[in-house]
Amino acid sequence: MKKNLYLLTLALLLASCGANNTSVPSEIKSAEDSSLIEDVSSTEEITSTEEISSEEESSSEEQVDRGRLLIKNMTVYKGNKAKQISVTFTKPEYAEDLTYEYDHSLISIDENGFVTALTMDVSVNVKATSEHFSTSFSVRCDGVGCQGSAHNNFMDSVVVGYNYYLNQKTEREIPEGATVFIGDSFFDSRYFWTHFYDEVKGNVFDAGISSSTIVGWQCYAEHLIYDLAPANIVMHIGSNDFWDLNHNATQVATSLKELVEDIHENLPDAKIYCLGVENRTYTMGGSSSEQTIAKLVEFEEKATALAAERDYVTFIPTLDHFTNDDKTANNNLFKDGCHPIDSQYKWYLQQLFEAGLTGVTYNDYTQLPVADWSTKATDGWGAKRIIYQKGQALTNEFVMSGTATYTFNTSDNAHFGFGFNISGNDSNNRFLLWNSNNNGNLYYCGAFQGSYHNTSVDYTNYPSENSIDWTVLVTNNNAYLYINGELEVVFFNIRNTSEFFISSENINVSFTDNVINTKGDGSNVYESIIATSEIQRFETESLTNTQKIYYDYKALN
Repeated sequence: MKKNLYLLTLALLLASCGANNTSVPSEIKSAEDSSLIEDVSSTEEITSTEEISSEEESSSEEQVDRGRLLIKNMTVYKGNKAKQISVTFTKPEYAEDLTYEYDHSLISIDENGFVTALTMDVSVNVKATSEHFSTSFSVRCDGVGCQGSAHNNFMDSVVVGYNYYLNQKTEREIPEGATVFIGDSFFDSRYFWTHFYDEVKGNVFDAGISSSTIVGWQCYAEHLIYDLAPANIVMHIGSNDFWDLNHNATQVATSLKELVEDIHENLPDAKIYCLGVENRTYTMGGSSSEQTIAKLVEFEEKATALAAERDYVTFIPTLDHFTNDDKTANNNLFKDGCHPIDSQYKWYLQQLFEAGLTGVTYNDYTQLPVADWSTKATDGWGAKRIIYQKGQALTNEFVMSGTATYTFNTSDNAHFGFGFNISGNDSNNRFLLWNSNNNGNLYYCGAFQGSYHNTSVDYTNYPSENSIDWTVLVTNNNAYLYINGELEVVFFNIRNTSEFFISSENINVSFTDNVINTKGDGSNVYESIIATSEIQRFETESLTNTQKIYYDYKALN
């Protein structure tokens, strides 16, 4: 009877414990009928990365599913502020304090999990542990303007661009709430979007770094834009990730995701507008035309989905606009097979406005002016003025015009002209107006590597005190000099010129009303002049494929 009473009491006790009890009383484990306690043993699978102690394993306590500890690999930059480790406990209720093991000479981690890079171009393995969890992750250390060989093959040019725009930010004193244009060479106002500040009006700042990649901008953004507290950020980025880093669509989309999330974390009120990646007239390394376009289409789909999931991001597809029906790049919209002709920047702005960008207006300029300047008789030819458009030396496919007002002594070898730096022979490749006979008259002529042409008095001359209108047209083939509206000299096969300049010697010249028009700038000035029969005659002339040489235009008629 006593035995039966004992078993009944034991059964009632077990029932009161419930099926999910996580511990078993020691007195129950010593019961005579051990078969009665088999149902309280754990059958749950442990799915966390926790390390179970030997004491827990030796007990019959039920093992708890605490979930998993996940930590993302990360990149930090020497010179940038510390960046917090991204820690995720899949079951937050079981989160624990972590300790980190790492090489303290390479990085430091503070008590709040912020990592500081102490060096660059290295990867550091970090082990994170707590009472029940353990995992490892990688910290990549890079430097401002230098992502290392794993990320960028154009480090020198990137460093120069980064420092240039860092100075620009200081010099321009950008107010808060600006619209900031960032990214790669498409937005580089030194070389490609050279008319940015003529065309884009409002509280704006441009910082396009040629050769930069998405990964690089995760570093540059902190120094170039975060302290500006901009209202809008417009990005053109990713092209170099495909063509230079040879990344696939998933890699580029992942990098873009990390960049926009970094920006949003630091600028939660800013709207981000991402322009797509265009095709080029040449394929990505090792890819066929079909593979190239397939990568770009896949990226566009991923970027569109990325933006749809984030209300602070707007993605603007651009691939179709720059691509023909046969999936090749529309060569008419590119100036060099990669970068768009100037008029396409207006198209970009139109797409941005339609997508909701505010705070910016478009200035439909037709000419790009150059400030007046003067030279003195005491100036030497070497004191030349290189002609720039917002930092880029003019090379070809432009027309520049102006007025030159001059005075000179009749016997001092006075001259001024328009030169081309070709293979280092800059001073001897030029159009000239020259008092070659020291008689008080300027004669138009030309020089090629020290050989002068058309200095005879038989050619048109101009008085010693006069004002003339001049125009220089440069195509991809030839250069043309107009004086007072008439074509006077043609310079055949002027290719590979690195800069266009204007200079003078032994003469006082005032250069005024200076205007530059380039191919594709929307003014149609360049396109109209090269379409004339007069110019087409020389553009199709077989001599354009021969050695560079000057000819007198009138002598050819």
